[in-house]
Amino acid sequence: MDHRITMKYCGMISGYQTFYNYTGDEDLLKIIEDIIETCREKVSKNKLLHHLIPVQIHIHKISCICK
Repeated sequence: MDHRITMKYCGMISGYQTFYNYTGDEDLLKIIEDIIETCREKVSKNKLLHHLIPVQIHIHKISCICK
């Protein structure tokens, strides 16, 4: 798994928590709570898999031509 996935879901959690804080509709609150919980589960699974599967780190050389 990739750290980008974890960051993606953390960003989604943050965004949906903002929606949650400014939503007055009870039905919408329940939907947002479900989405936040799903995102939290994805983050937890990703972190667990990240610790179980060896991660290969690839370092890319960046060449720059300076004039």
